[in-house]
Amino acid sequence: MKQQRSIFEFASQNSSRTQETIDLTVESDDDSLKPEEVEESQTFKKLKLDKGLTVNDNEFLEEPSEDLEVSEEPSIECPICSKILDAVDLDNRMDHVNACMGKEVKSEIVVKQEAKDVSKEIHLDFDDSVSCPVCQLRLDDFDVDERVQHVEDCLAKLNIEDDFSMKGEASIKEEADIKEVGALKRKVGNKLERPRNPYVNNSTFQKVTAENKIIKVPTTIRRRQSKRSAIPPVKTLTFKVSDNTKYDIAVDAFSFVPHEKITQYVLTHFHGDHYGGISKNWCYERVFEGETIDEDKYRPIIYCTEITGKLLTLRFSIDPRFLSILQFDKTYIIKDYSKDEQIPTELIEEDQVADLKPGLYITPITANHCPGAAIFLFRSISNMRENTYSLHCGDFRVNKEILKHPKLLPFLNTESTSLTLDNVYLDTTYMSPEYNFPKQEDVCDAVGKMFSHLTGREDPDKDGKSTSLFSTWFGNLSQSRITDYLSSTSRTKKKFLILVGTYLIGKENLAIAISKKLGGCPIYVSNIKSRGDKFQILKTYGNKFLDSVLTEEDSADSKMASSCMVHLVPMNIVGSVAEMSKYFNHNKYFEKFEKCIGLRPTGWTFSRRNTRGVEDLSFDELFQIMKDVPKFSYMQHILPQAPPIKNGNSKRLNDSLYRVYTLPYSEHSSFRELSYFSVMLRIGRIIPTVNIGNTQSIKKMDQIIGIWEQASDMKSEGKFPLNLDDF
Repeated sequence: MKQQRSIFEFASQNSSRTQETIDLTVESDDDSLKPEEVEESQTFKKLKLDKGLTVNDNEFLEEPSEDLEVSEEPSIECPICSKILDAVDLDNRMDHVNACMGKEVKSEIVVKQEAKDVSKEIHLDFDDSVSCPVCQLRLDDFDVDERVQHVEDCLAKLNIEDDFSMKGEASIKEEADIKEVGALKRKVGNKLERPRNPYVNNSTFQKVTAENKIIKVPTTIRRRQSKRSAIPPVKTLTFKVSDNTKYDIAVDAFSFVPHEKITQYVLTHFHGDHYGGISKNWCYERVFEGETIDEDKYRPIIYCTEITGKLLTLRFSIDPRFLSILQFDKTYIIKDYSKDEQIPTELIEEDQVADLKPGLYITPITANHCPGAAIFLFRSISNMRENTYSLHCGDFRVNKEILKHPKLLPFLNTESTSLTLDNVYLDTTYMSPEYNFPKQEDVCDAVGKMFSHLTGREDPDKDGKSTSLFSTWFGNLSQSRITDYLSSTSRTKKKFLILVGTYLIGKENLAIAISKKLGGCPIYVSNIKSRGDKFQILKTYGNKFLDSVLTEEDSADSKMASSCMVHLVPMNIVGSVAEMSKYFNHNKYFEKFEKCIGLRPTGWTFSRRNTRGVEDLSFDELFQIMKDVPKFSYMQHILPQAPPIKNGNSKRLNDSLYRVYTLPYSEHSSFRELSYFSVMLRIGRIIPTVNIGNTQSIKKMDQIIGIWEQASDMKSEGKFPLNLDDF
């Protein structure tokens, strides 16, 4: 049996994903709470009670400790995500809490009762008891759209378009002052000024790339005073150098105070809850530490993949001299234990692996999460020639390619396995049996096939009526508008404008799958709520197919051969029919397209029917979950979300113009996939990195890890009946 060290010691309030998402720290000379702040803490408690949560000042862990000691001074927390808000002013506290409760930029919810009834018949079930997978808030009284909105906020996939996490403390305060002055001005004048329409695309695209980005060096470097916390243990990887010496690095730890000893920071991928805290000056403050900038003292401090590095330069003006770019599947030495000073990153050739010197080695492996995302395999060889292996998963979506990756094959859990992953820092976003959604590739394939069949040839029956899939679900007749008759020219409309909800990066695989199935239909990147640089961001991926179908034209023209077009849009636009119709109408896309279809990709909404909770999970049930591959088809799981259009029903014909489909598409691993990863690899210790902000979720994960260990022990003895081919 493996020695499973309790995960409680890694639980730190500062280490949960939602806590590092938005850094609202402001400088203050007075550490005491103001009267209005004390009153505000009581308001938060009331909010917590209103949501059915238990109010307990000692519910969350202040410091990592074996005996779970709690700080004597209670802190003000967000009642939803438990982020410490001690140093945050009153307005920013309320903004943060509203965001977590799904009230920030809340769109109108339009859900037809017929669609709700149908969702009960198909297998997109919402169990009687549903929790947010991030903050554990019970969502029983939320409808589908409200659940999705809440979880998308909590998952902290920050739309960088909001720009909030990118601003330093001083700039946040300055911006607040500017907003206050601006509000006063608006009260006095400019009353006749029409607000800018937020849903109109424009043709302004930023042409700056990572290669031609001009980096302006700051004239002075001054480390700002900050109330940010220290890097928590769960984000610190410690390696043994000798009996009395250890070496530390940090992973995804950029929103904390500078560390006295850590000089190397790994960034797993470019999502806001992982790079949060990085600014243009972040590297300068840690490399030069207040000294005059010396060209000879530049050194790498951030270790990442090529795409992530380009995005850091493009978005944050990070000088490439601060970056150590690591290629996938290549091994590098980043620390020589025989030297005190930092060494240049050196590539290790395959023929050198058998004779490595003491030091720290790193290998990035694709994470199947978002472009540039990696899981990092660390190998440490101490001065006594002791080998230890650690795997940091960042955010990842387990697939067969990861499970059978050549760099992980030595750790496969078999009777003859000799190597063990001593520590695995696991992405536990969906570490609960209820989150058992289909494979990502199955969802992409089903969606692509659906649009391929919807746009296929329409064969009339004996009465002359079409019998195609399109006519079955959307009706036989095209809906004409008054504007169509007023138009001077008659246009043949394309069938579908397909809107795919995305973040700054991520979800592109869904759009690519659709485009491929439709023979390369164009993909347009909406610049709404953005800096206009998302087109260039997608170009950094180096995806040849994506580059061939990306277009700066947002609408169909006579040269467009495909009957469909895909738009990548902010997630809130596909949040409801009301929001989607604004986008469709404000841009006059009705002049070019018959229908507008919104795809809302989110994994957590697809739950297993009658799945029991963690407390009741048995070994036999785990085996059954791993044995059964979740099925997914568009006829069973997508189209039935909205009832078919009956011919002659003019009201329903009107409604058929827009459809929003929720897809079980996630870039995080499902529970089944996490189980395969944890059982099929020989792992010494699993360290959860998500949902570790309270004792209840930690206990649940500890129970699951215990069951995984039973299955893993059976697998190593050849007694577990499943293998990688069953994945």
